[in-house]
Amino acid sequence: MEEYCNYCQAEVDAWDEGDGVWSCPSCLNILFTTSLDDKGEDYLEAVDSSTYDSYTPDTGKDMWGRDKSSTWSSGYTPWWQKQESSIYSGGQTSLSSGWGSGYSSIGGYGWSTDRTKTYRMMKNKNHLDGLAKIVDPTIRHSLDYSTRQQSYCDMENDSIRVDGSMILDNDDKLDVVAGLAIHEKLHLVHSKPLMKYLRDKKYGIIDEHGSFGFDIYKSICNLVEDEYIEKQLPKTCPGYVSYISAVKDHYWKKVEDKLQDNDEPFADLMGAILLFVRYPSSLSAPQKKRWANDLKIVEKILKTDGIDKEGRFTAMENLWKHMMKRAKQLGYDKDEGFKGMYGEAIDGECERYEERCKEGGYEGEELEEIMKKHRKEVEKDYKRDYDSKCKTAIAKAMDAIGEEMRKIIAQMTGEQKKGVITRTMEDSIKELMEKDYEEYHLKSDDAFNSRQTKVTWQKVSPTSSHRELYTSDKRAMKSVIAKLKRKIQLYGNPVALTIPNQKKGRLNKRQLHKIPQDRNDLFKIKIVQDDKQLDVCLLVDESGSMGHHYMGPARQSCIAVKEALQGNDKLNLWVFGHTADQNERGATEMYEYASPFMKDRPLACGAMRARYENRDGTAILSSAERVKSQSDHPWADKLMIIFSDGAPSADGYRGDSAHKHTAKMVKKVEGLGFAVIQVGFGGWASRQQGDMFTNHISVDDINTLPISIGKILKKVLRI
Repeated sequence: MEEYCNYCQAEVDAWDEGDGVWSCPSCLNILFTTSLDDKGEDYLEAVDSSTYDSYTPDTGKDMWGRDKSSTWSSGYTPWWQKQESSIYSGGQTSLSSGWGSGYSSIGGYGWSTDRTKTYRMMKNKNHLDGLAKIVDPTIRHSLDYSTRQQSYCDMENDSIRVDGSMILDNDDKLDVVAGLAIHEKLHLVHSKPLMKYLRDKKYGIIDEHGSFGFDIYKSICNLVEDEYIEKQLPKTCPGYVSYISAVKDHYWKKVEDKLQDNDEPFADLMGAILLFVRYPSSLSAPQKKRWANDLKIVEKILKTDGIDKEGRFTAMENLWKHMMKRAKQLGYDKDEGFKGMYGEAIDGECERYEERCKEGGYEGEELEEIMKKHRKEVEKDYKRDYDSKCKTAIAKAMDAIGEEMRKIIAQMTGEQKKGVITRTMEDSIKELMEKDYEEYHLKSDDAFNSRQTKVTWQKVSPTSSHRELYTSDKRAMKSVIAKLKRKIQLYGNPVALTIPNQKKGRLNKRQLHKIPQDRNDLFKIKIVQDDKQLDVCLLVDESGSMGHHYMGPARQSCIAVKEALQGNDKLNLWVFGHTADQNERGATEMYEYASPFMKDRPLACGAMRARYENRDGTAILSSAERVKSQSDHPWADKLMIIFSDGAPSADGYRGDSAHKHTAKMVKKVEGLGFAVIQVGFGGWASRQQGDMFTNHISVDDINTLPISIGKILKKVLRI
């Protein structure tokens, strides 16, 4: 029955709501009612259009009264969003400014820029992983960047994949990626019941409605679920709500134009509902007016059933029922017929096939017979596809909205297409994480110049050949280790001392015979003398000039000291190596071979080798700062023994100025509480050691180096 709808300003097929009520299938406003008169005939009564409902929410707010990106918030303002400027923040209010990268690449020897990018990606990954852990520390997860088109959240394996491509070049979208990580961790925490719910429903819905029917059912469930999990966030982490806002702003602004004012009715309705629930600030006024009653129904369902642990599933079912009804009301149950929906596609495919047959020489009755057979096969294939996807009105509605709109709906309800990083980048990040790679810049007062501030650190992972070399060197140093160990074992042993002839303390029984002499110093005091904690740092010059001749004894010395010191709780040992300009001009590269926190690689010293150049002053200061930051005993005595075969020599770091810088850094390290001893070998040692070091020795016979180091330790430890 056709009737004019004043609200839609168009002729529409009135929809029978039952009980004599007829409504507009588009806006859902009642057009007229019917009843029986006294004669038993139908009596039609029009409804005044002034009574039509029109949903007009508060400007700038959604159904829950939320502002901005329609995120759930407790009113908490995180520190990074406060507007005060400071000398540290520079007045920035971006979330990523709170993390700050501060990375720069000076010049370059090949791949330095790529390594800086990889380090930045690794550091950001660690931050993202930390944020996700804080959301709920009791729920374990693993977090990685996506390297293929995979789920953001794999609830079977408790893994999270985030889009690292957005922060490959800079950190401008770090807020967005952080929001993705938090959102997916919320799914791990709260959405496993939904996963089971969808698994139980899937095949029943596909049997009844087809695959398109399940697609829209899943999107409706995800729409409600996203609201539910984000509602939980302010309860435990109110400061993280801003990250969710960044995600919504990023993704919804990209598709808002395609969700607004769509010519296909069901697509326009779905766009209106998606924007209304998730991002209402982009819901256009005409669209809001067209679907006013639908939005009112959606609001009622969500508020009545509730976005809570149990009510959300009721809300999902009620929204699904409403959308099935709306698909029928909008005319999608009126089957256009199989040929009406797929006729053009079938004709086009048959025409192309016929042209190929004619080119092959077929004609006449033979061609006609071939085409009949081919059309039958094509229609069979399309019918199979039609039957699997479009069994009911809502499935046909999904078919009608087109592939692009189906993708947008899926993406905005949890199936977002992601950017990826390369496998090479992923492997590089894993390599840096394995090495605990990090980089920073020295203060300008400590650096030689503004182009030589960068310092990199990495823990060394030995190969099988390195481990074999360690074992071989340990065997060669067996006698040195044994002698040194016997002495070092004495360090830290408490020594009990008795002081007699005291006026207070415990009565000394051996002095009782002196009581008649009126003596008052008949007491004794017992004290325990304990050795002070000692932190020892061995710093080895790994410049190219060390070569095999000097590096072998230096490595053996480190192995001997390491083996002798281990097991003594009063002694902590760090073994570092340093080189410069190997991967980047102006950078000092530090290698950690042993430390109290490196128990997983006990044979790493076997990897010690000659590398490139040496920027000694920077390496000495960096080593001291690392020991102080890692030491469990800030009050401990500290000893640094430096091995070197030559003067400082690196790009822009040579001659008298380099000597002065090294001497300046040695003085600074001594001011930090270190005793610094330089052990030099080669012809350079006796000539220039005194220019830079207060305490130094020269070893003429390199083969006696391990013994010389043992003597230094015995003298320092007084054993």
